[in-house]
Amino acid sequence: MKKIEKIFLDILKHGGIGIVLLIGLYFISGFDNGDVMGNSMNPYFSNRDSYSSVRRLVSYNRCDVVTFDGSKYDSSVENADFVKRIIGLPNEKVTIVNSKIYINDKIVSENGFLDISAHENDNQSVVLDNDEYFVLGDNRLNSNDSRSFGPVNKRDLSKVISKQGKSECLSAYELIGVVSSANIKDILIISIVALVILITLIFISLYNPELTKKVFIFKYLATIVKILVSTVILWLTLMLGLTILLRLLVLLKLTPAQNNWGNVNEIIEDRETEFKKFDK
Repeated sequence: MKKIEKIFLDILKHGGIGIVLLIGLYFISGFDNGDVMGNSMNPYFSNRDSYSSVRRLVSYNRCDVVTFDGSKYDSSVENADFVKRIIGLPNEKVTIVNSKIYINDKIVSENGFLDISAHENDNQSVVLDNDEYFVLGDNRLNSNDSRSFGPVNKRDLSKVISKQGKSECLSAYELIGVVSSANIKDILIISIVALVILITLIFISLYNPELTKKVFIFKYLATIVKILVSTVILWLTLMLGLTILLRLLVLLKLTPAQNNWGNVNEIIEDRETEFKKFDK
């Protein structure tokens, strides 16, 4: 019995830590949900399609789908987020001439990605700053984007968690040999950090193998595994308990089913009517 109690308390402890970490990560990352309004992202996103986005701890690359506050860039828009795709990266030159898009003076053939590239009267050129991105809607003939309100600043962007249309978009830009400098920078940073960690572990393992064995393998690894497993168990248990509770409330008619919520007075009146029927 004591062993079962210890396991239960252990799951509560480590699962609680895991859930707190998940909640913290949720707020730190700026996770959010929304719906696509309109048809500016057809054919890859339709009107009313749902999406999730992350605001922080992410990098922005070409062909990523992003969302931002439209009222900051278009005064005629109120309380609406725009959903667009990144076409131009910081420090690049983006030119549109006779419906054709050029990146650093290299023409982009968007065949296989989009049927129509841009309006024939879209003629403009802009050189992006260090923190600016040129964004366009996939439905180029019906999209309010950087062609009208200019580049979007990085601080205003949130990255949409979606791969829809990204591979098709990238294939169009890879044909002209346009490389994402942001990708290279991120890869270099990650590689350097990973190399430093690896060198540190090798150094410790050479000069103090016992410490490596005790600290890095058994102690921390076991704790991490416990937190992961306990978090899953505790989360599933909470969801199951909540589902059973809601089912019981609906069954007992303490909570109206579906979306017909009613109010407290209606529930009381229903109970009184049923009691009167029972008395007869």
